[in-house]
Amino acid sequence: MSATRHASEALQRLEGFVSRPRGLVVLFAVAVLVYAVRAIAWPLEAGRDLDEYLYAWVQLFDRNVLLPWSLLWPSLALTAVGLAGFAVGLRVQERLDQRSFNRAVLGFLALLGAWLLIRSLW
Repeated sequence: MSATRHASEALQRLEGFVSRPRGLVVLFAVAVLVYAVRAIAWPLEAGRDLDEYLYAWVQLFDRNVLLPWSLLWPSLALTAVGLAGFAVGLRVQERLDQRSFNRAVLGFLALLGAWLLIRSLW
């Protein structure tokens, strides 16, 4: 079998798995787990920013914190960008048939995952 056929079959199996509610929940749980490992475990690795991460975690429970106010406008801006991306996705979904849209989303997520993996290694 060729690599293209293997990839096509793997994408079809993944598409079938994610199209069911249970598969969507499992995919979401895996994404949250990966986020938790990246957000908590990796910053605790000894390095140049360990003290900054620990200080940020200590501030979570402090009553008079300055850091969250400095992040208010960037957070709102990123929320607006995310909502705009969601709106674009809805418009693209309306113009494509379901199967093509699912393949486009899976392809985009595969490229994004590969880019994040390469970025984390170099």
